[in-house]
Amino acid sequence: MSEYYHIPVDDRFEAETLNKGLFVFVIHATRIPPHLGLIYDGKVYDINVRGKKLGIAIDGFVDILKNKDIPAIFFKIKEGNELEVESKIKHQVLSYDQVKNNATCLAPVKGFFNDHFI
Repeated sequence: MSEYYHIPVDDRFEAETLNKGLFVFVIHATRIPPHLGLIYDGKVYDINVRGKKLGIAIDGFVDILKNKDIPAIFFKIKEGNELEVESKIKHQVLSYDQVKNNATCLAPVKGFFNDHFI
């Protein structure tokens, strides 16, 4: 039996929520394909067609989402060894220059989870 959860999506979201912990984000959530990346302790990590974000501040990122009215979802992830999280995320993001050929925005996210949780 499945359980359904209501997730409120409104303007009450505060960027401070993302300042502590590990999150997977999905932006342009209503597009196909959406864009995925990681947030760790208030820093954004991802790759896109223009390059990579390697630990940029969450405040500016959330401001862009709000100002451009970009649909976004944030999933909080229970962490494993916290001492290695940031270095493992950086390693995965640095493995790619940008989204191209077989490297999608999912590649560093998938690599991180394989490296950190499996």
